[in-house]
Amino acid sequence: MTFKTISVKDIAQKVINNEEIFIIDVRKTGDFDEWKIEGRNTTVINAPLNDGVDSVISKLPTDKPIYTVCARGNSSKKAAEELVKAGVKDVYSIEGGMRVWSEYLQPIKIGGLKSGGTVYQFVRLGKGCLSYIIESNGEGIIIDPNRMTGTYEQFCKDNDITIKNVIDTHLHADHISGGL
Repeated sequence: MTFKTISVKDIAQKVINNEEIFIIDVRKTGDFDEWKIEGRNTTVINAPLNDGVDSVISKLPTDKPIYTVCARGNSSKKAAEELVKAGVKDVYSIEGGMRVWSEYLQPIKIGGLKSGGTVYQFVRLGKGCLSYIIESNGEGIIIDPNRMTGTYEQFCKDNDITIKNVIDTHLHADHISGGL
């Protein structure tokens, strides 16, 4: 038996849908204390890889999948492998780790316009940032895009939207705009 992998997109969908998920974060405790994957029904425990998985085996649920995460996706694979060797079933390593989690944008349709068109919210779950695309008749504006513009570009391509304008409403120290 071996572990499986899961994409950040799939984990994000579980968080958004308020599914019960159990994550072992194998980063150093200081990094974990500063920032972790969070959600209404998300349980996350910290078990630095150097400490081994034996210390957490008794804390693991036996009736649901176990997800491992690290900074970039490599250590979580090692932890997932150790868990499988210890007899834990249904183990997944989150691909790309917290680096990919921090950059992932989830587009969500949040409303329609009276004169035709749609408002989409782009949720950056890993950092709590929001941005928007408002489209009408195949033209759109992006409000507060973050620096990872590929998601917006692909979304517009997939939905036949031509971006006409970009609006930045809150340039400040922790927001790096993709507006340019």
